[in-house]
Amino acid sequence: MNKRAYERIDVNMTGSIYCSPYLFDGKVINISEQGMCMHTMMCFPEGTECNLMIAAKERVLELNACVTRIAKKEGYNDTMGFELLNPSPDYIEFVENLRQSL
Repeated sequence: MNKRAYERIDVNMTGSIYCSPYLFDGKVINISEQGMCMHTMMCFPEGTECNLMIAAKERVLELNACVTRIAKKEGYNDTMGFELLNPSPDYIEFVENLRQSL
């Protein structure tokens, strides 16, 4: 049984993570209405709140998020799962449009 409320959509997008005082880029590998997963060069502890930015067509969507999962590959933390905190209607519309285009 899948424990996610929404199925993730596989994507290949550039995103940015801001967690004061750090700002760095990552690769968004999947998204849903309530979460996303990113490959990163730096990971924060679970429970850390940060801001995410992704390019969505002609605009940048800014999202408040909380780290819910950290994954290791070859001994290094390189992937973070995020729960989105109150995603904007623009973001929900973006994800719904992606879902419809599949």
